[in-house]
Amino acid sequence: MSQTKKIILVGSQNAGKSTLFNQLTTTFVTTANYSGATVSFKTAAARESLLKNTDITDTPGLVSLSGNTPEQEVTVKRLFDQDFKADLFIAVIDATQLARQLLIVKQLQEAGLPVVVCISMLDILEKSGQKLDIEEIQKGINCPCIAINNHDTKSVFKIVEFIEKFEVKPYDKKLPKKYTQDKIEMTFREIDTLVEKVVSGDKKSKELSSLDKLLLHPIFGFVIFFLIMGSIFVSIFSLAGYPMDWIDELFSYLTDKTAEALGDNWFSSLMSDGVVAAIGSVVIFLPQIIILFFAIGYLEGSGYLSRAAMLIDRPLSALGLSGRSFVPLLSGFACAIPAMMATRTIRNKAERLVTIFAIPLMSCSARLPVYVILVAFITPKDEPWKGGLAMTALYFASIFFGIAAAAIASRFGAFKRSGNSHFQLELPSLKLPLFKVIYRSTYERSIYYLKKAGPTIIIIGMALWFLTNYPKGANDSETASTSYAAQVGRLIEPVVEPMGLDWRGGVAIIASFAAREVFVESMILTYKSEDMTIDTDTDDEDKISSQKLLERMRTVTFEGTDQKIFTASTCVGLMFFFSVALQCFPTVVVAKNETGSTKIAMIQLFTFTGVAYLGAVIIVQIMRAAGFA
Repeated sequence: MSQTKKIILVGSQNAGKSTLFNQLTTTFVTTANYSGATVSFKTAAARESLLKNTDITDTPGLVSLSGNTPEQEVTVKRLFDQDFKADLFIAVIDATQLARQLLIVKQLQEAGLPVVVCISMLDILEKSGQKLDIEEIQKGINCPCIAINNHDTKSVFKIVEFIEKFEVKPYDKKLPKKYTQDKIEMTFREIDTLVEKVVSGDKKSKELSSLDKLLLHPIFGFVIFFLIMGSIFVSIFSLAGYPMDWIDELFSYLTDKTAEALGDNWFSSLMSDGVVAAIGSVVIFLPQIIILFFAIGYLEGSGYLSRAAMLIDRPLSALGLSGRSFVPLLSGFACAIPAMMATRTIRNKAERLVTIFAIPLMSCSARLPVYVILVAFITPKDEPWKGGLAMTALYFASIFFGIAAAAIASRFGAFKRSGNSHFQLELPSLKLPLFKVIYRSTYERSIYYLKKAGPTIIIIGMALWFLTNYPKGANDSETASTSYAAQVGRLIEPVVEPMGLDWRGGVAIIASFAAREVFVESMILTYKSEDMTIDTDTDDEDKISSQKLLERMRTVTFEGTDQKIFTASTCVGLMFFFSVALQCFPTVVVAKNETGSTKIAMIQLFTFTGVAYLGAVIIVQIMRAAGFA
């Protein structure tokens, strides 16, 4: 068997590295047009139909080997680790950004590495009225150059052909020299001279296009930004209704069939109510998760997010942040954990700490299930646009909370920034993103959500089933009142009662600290007690599943009274609580690791959760005093 070739892709974040990786390999990674999208090395076998016995690695974006961010320093250190072997380095360079991106090619050559330059985006350069002389640039940098269009699968065969013919030779790997400022300036002057020689045509393309002038306008740019983000949040609520109903019906059917197949016993109840229903409580919200991830992927692939980062750089700078913080903050809408890791691209330490501090306040995908239930409770079912507006308000509220937290934190201790953090960003060309790449990135992110949330919810669902069903009483009603969950819940009921909840709601909140989306499954299990106990002999109308949870919420009362638990005030208070509270313990762990400080992680946990609780209590009490039950 022939030895496996090892190929490394290097280059800027915007050059098309991850897209090329997707084209060449059997594994797809997220493609994004901003710093921090690819935060780890990705290795996969090349497609057998293209290359045999070849492994390809995609690396985090690098502009130069003189790393000045935590992410870049780790990347360079890994590349030059003696245990990290590679036969060929492919430097992926954007044809529209040659003057900036050729620096890393020179540095790779000086380090003694075997390099081939892959020039992408050539079609975009030509559309702008310019032309690149490939032979001339090869002479200028003394390195093989291959021009491809990443979105054209046929052009990828050029790089495949080169790899097939490339003869692996031993080489001496040298640590890259740290460039002084004078050396950097001199190198860029040499590169500029070369670019002037090899690029012909209309040089006015470097100026902002009329569309960019509109997108970056200090007034209209923000109007467009808020319209785009608002449309996304409205669509999350309004477009996902039908598939969510279908999924709910499917899992109600599966729950029934599981109970029928296993008979009337404890194991049947555990599997149907504790496992199948728990899986359904995760899957039902997948349509909304998919819409969110697809929308973010489209904005990434189109090049708009880089423009949004530039647009809000000025207002963020007043809060101790910069445009670099925008992408990690926006990533927080998906999940706080990778969002915190994406802050490694921020050079200024204080700015990085402030960004990490604010990220948990972004409404991550785990909050969606909670929001959906609460919004659906207070808005008419036949007017989904009202629910969409409420969802938009929740997301913009989370942005406001994050900005407020950043503004406050940036004035204290380690968060206080000294000096200015100059923000520079390459503007990738605006283009229609490749649907296949968006589809794959959406798929991977959605699978990540299911893998992250699913096991936790199933385990907690089984635990809650046990806690709500044991010890057994003389009848179901007595079991509900004397169960372990009831005993724990009554201990914390005085704490949650000012929020408008009883002990069952308190148990659901406690359970949600493992993962926010657990709240919905916990509600299903705790509020199915008493007269709503699931039994295979009862009529369908008496059962409670995710599709019946809303009906149950509308009728359930405090024990021994006719006072309803869930009202408009309770739901609004819970929305505020879940918008602010830091209820994901894995996020606390990552915050500690990324900041290197247990103190900062604990400040986040107790400050956000404390403010969330006090705010929820105040909202509920004020609304009740004002006559909003």
